[in-house]
Amino acid sequence: VSLRWKIAISVVGGIVGLIASAAHGFTPDAAAVCAYLLGLVLLAAINLKHALLPDKIVQPFLWAGLLYAAVAGHGAENIYGAAVGYGVPLALLLVGKASTGRDLVGYGDLKAFAMAGAWFGLSALSIIFGVFVVGVIFSIVGIAVFRRVGGFLPTGPAHLFASLAYVVGTRLL
Repeated sequence: VSLRWKIAISVVGGIVGLIASAAHGFTPDAAAVCAYLLGLVLLAAINLKHALLPDKIVQPFLWAGLLYAAVAGHGAENIYGAAVGYGVPLALLLVGKASTGRDLVGYGDLKAFAMAGAWFGLSALSIIFGVFVVGVIFSIVGIAVFRRVGGFLPTGPAHLFASLAYVVGTRLL
């Protein structure tokens, strides 16, 4: 990763952390969610550059969310969130593939939704799914305006946007 990418990731990570902290103060929950959001910043950067949402990052953050929820005393909600976060998009992917013959979303996206469900629970997923769709629409418009098409639609920024919107718009964990 070039120095420019490292600086951009650091700046965006700092801004995201400040936004989350401003929304909820400096609490242990806010610190944990800031760590999750920093993981999403890294995922978004990798996704923009390499068209991947790598398991090496997604899986540890998914498990960290589940373990944090278990320690905080609301693990069942978050286990259901992880399951539904993966299962609902998978069902839509299978229906879309049967209809069009193509995968309309990548499997990394399913795992990223499971990660969000693991951190925020089942009740957060409707907001996260909705904001994600808005973020993808903005990505499509941005690609159309700037004519930057690399054969894939980077969804990492939409995952970051969706989780950040949830954090700012609701109470934490």
